[in-house]
Amino acid sequence: MSSSLSVPERFRAGILLVGRLSDESYQQLLIALTNAPECRTRQELLAWLKDETKLIPTKNREQIICALSPMLRVQRSAKVTTQRFAQDVWNSLTENSPQLAKGVDGEVFQRRIADLLKQNSLDLASSRVSAARTDVEKLFCKVRAFTDLRPVFREDVSSPVTEMVILHNFQFGYHDGMGKHHEFYLTLDTSDLRALKEVVSEAEKRAEILTELMKPTSISMHK
Repeated sequence: MSSSLSVPERFRAGILLVGRLSDESYQQLLIALTNAPECRTRQELLAWLKDETKLIPTKNREQIICALSPMLRVQRSAKVTTQRFAQDVWNSLTENSPQLAKGVDGEVFQRRIADLLKQNSLDLASSRVSAARTDVEKLFCKVRAFTDLRPVFREDVSSPVTEMVILHNFQFGYHDGMGKHHEFYLTLDTSDLRALKEVVSEAEKRAEILTELMKPTSISMHK
């Protein structure tokens, strides 16, 4: 049966390390996450875990936490049990990366993932901020600009060209709500560029004003 969840490729090796940990190493990780203080970023959490999970190599620890933290956000957003989510993760891994999952005990993996995702210490503020930024219909990815000279020909195309137009072709990239990449193109002239600069400048000023308004509060602003 095909899984409705697709684990991003960049997280697959890291999350599978959970299933490859020795029982002692896994228990060390579970206890450490249970006792961990509230951390804002992954770096803070990793710094705290360093002395608490000495049986796990630093690189492996980083890969595991890097995969677990965003998965917790997905699991809670989906409003499914950690057991069901762990099963979906395993199904996705065995379907999409069977060679990578080879040698990992599926039952052990699912049980460990389900228990780890119950740890609130993985619910990092930085992950919540990232989720708030990316939970949109169309998420900006990149932009490129190509500037061209377009000759203006007369009716008699053999006549000398005496007029040229400068045009700026913008290539915008974005991801939709399912993470699929799309692109579209938009052509602007110099007056269009000035109008765009004014709008961007106004948006930046609004961000500064809102930041100043929130300074007396305890709310952290992320721009």
